[in-house]
Amino acid sequence: REELYLASKCWTNTIFDGPGAVRAQVMRTLEDLGTSYLDLYLVHWPVPFKHVDAYVELQALKEEGLINSIGVSNYAVEDYEELV
Repeated sequence: REELYLASKCWTNTIFDGPGAVRAQVMRTLEDLGTSYLDLYLVHWPVPFKHVDAYVELQALKEEGLINSIGVSNYAVEDYEELV
């Protein structure tokens, strides 16, 4: 496992469904891949009024050691600024 860098992402429909759905998707991904952690997990798209909550949930999963790094994709500067 140490020789592989595993990355996955959270789709918009999961982000729309809220933090519980984001957590469930990460857990399902871990189970499907047969691993105890992911090296990188991305918020795939900044779903309006939802992506910040998804990011906060990913931060909690990172603190629990299930994700090493969190990333974002398809973000404009304004979307990123909502996170900081």
